[in-house]
Amino acid sequence: MKAVKQATRSQTNSTKNRSRQDDSVLHRACPKCNGKLTLKTGRYGKFYGCSHYPACRYTENVKVNG
Repeated sequence: MKAVKQATRSQTNSTKNRSRQDDSVLHRACPKCNGKLTLKTGRYGKFYGCSHYPACRYTENVKVNG
C-alpha cells in the first residue's frame, strides 16, 4: 500500500512540475541561437532568458498587461 501511495505522489509531483515548466517557456525561439526562451526571476523582476545561457545571453522583458 505504501508503494502505491509513493508512486501516485511522484506522478502528481511530476505533473505539477511539468505544468509549471510549460507556463515558463515562451513558445518562441531565441533570435540569436534558436534556444528556448524560459521565464526567469532576477534581481529586478521576471524576464525571459535563453535556455543556452551562459553561451547565449539574450534576454527579453516580460510584458505586463494593464
